Amino acid sequence: MENEQGISQVQEYNFEEQAFIEKRANNYLPNNLVVSHAKYGRIEQKIFEFFINQIDFEKSRDISSTTGLIIKIPLKYISKHIKYADLKTHSATLGAKPITIEEISVETKKEKFTHIFPFIKIEYNPDKGFLEFYTNPQISPYLFFLEKQYAKYKFENVLSFKSIYTTPMYRLLRMHIGQNRNMFVYSIEEIRKILGVDADKYTNLKDFKKYVIEPAKKELADSPYECINFEYESTGKKIRNVTHLTFTILDAVTISHREKEELTDALKKIADPDYLSRAASVILARDYNMTNHLMSKILLDGELLTKFVTLDIELNNGVHPKVKNRTAWILTCLNLVKKKSKI
Repeated sequence: MENEQGISQVQEYNFEEQAFIEKRANNYLPNNLVVSHAKYGRIEQKIFEFFINQIDFEKSRDISSTTGLIIKIPLKYISKHIKYADLKTHSATLGAKPITIEEISVETKKEKFTHIFPFIKIEYNPDKGFLEFYTNPQISPYLFFLEKQYAKYKFENVLSFKSIYTTPMYRLLRMHIGQNRNMFVYSIEEIRKILGVDADKYTNLKDFKKYVIEPAKKELADSPYECINFEYESTGKKIRNVTHLTFTILDAVTISHREKEELTDALKKIADPDYLSRAASVILARDYNMTNHLMSKILLDGELLTKFVTLDIELNNGVHPKVKNRTAWILTCLNLVKKKSKI
């Protein structure tokens, strides 16, 4: 699949290729894209989530609006979830659909919107063995706007859903959980846009609840990967006057505590010296840009090794969201870089 002038655009723009990372459990999506408007079908959602799953936000955090990404995913991983015929059809429709991002203008304080086609080209090549995504560089500033403002959610969860409304609802709930917020309010109009409901479908509140909210609510409550229970209530005296819905996440605190326990369990593995050495050598070579001398220094010093693995686990669990350069930051924490003397 290619957009119009796709070939010339691919040649014109700069691209940064990222290496495939196997078995990534979580997806990370900036909040501005969580609440964006995109009318994706169920197969399109799955393809998009495969793409999101492979973005290394740390390595490309400073990417510019003139540089796109090349993401290559082995076909054997995708074929488990999406048939070839569906992949061929829906990768084309995915590439032809824009994402609408609404923001408040810094200068005028008024609402503004931007329509962006995320992909210039999506290529299926069995000879190479990959599904290849070439992103539109104009999406880069939005795609890498993480800071503290992102939703972290389970990749297996979004692949398992049946309803097209469950994935955007799940990401929205995870966004608010990440902000320690268990109650939030959206207008009917806005929640319809976020969930991708067509303007002419389920126009009365009863149908909207029955065919949109309730199926998503049930799937999230029954999920074997991460269940989330939520309730909602209408704002307004009569059903015809309802303009907003108030959502309450019933187990937001439980989920937050569970994630802290997962981090604690990961830190406990540091007590195993064999695990520590094996894990650190792989992580250093894969995720950090260091000289062999510095890597050896970390691996051969027990105190440095323990501290390095602890900091790496914290980075991967979002404890230090403002870190832009992992290597520079971690070397500074380990006191392995010389500080510039003041003249």
